[in-house]
Amino acid sequence: MGTVPRLAMEVTITIGARRSDAAAIGPRHEFTKDGERWLRFRAHKGRNRFPVEIEARLTAELIEAIEKPRSGIKPIF
Repeated sequence: MGTVPRLAMEVTITIGARRSDAAAIGPRHEFTKDGERWLRFRAHKGRNRFPVEIEARLTAELIEAIEKPRSGIKPIF
C-alpha cells in the first residue's frame, strides 16, 4: 500500500476498469450513494457509438489504497 502501482492495481481489479479507463479515473468520479463511496465513469472504448456508464462501490481495500499517503509523489486521487 502507498504506491501508485498498488493504487492502479486496486482500481483495475476492484472496479474492473480497462487500463485506459483506470488511468483517467480520479476524484471527480467519486460520489456517495446510500452512505457508501462509489465511482462512476464512462468507458472510453465505444464511447461514441455505444456509451457505457459504469458504477462501482469502493471496497475497503480500494479506499485504503486511495487514502494511504504516497511519499515523494504527486497525488493522483
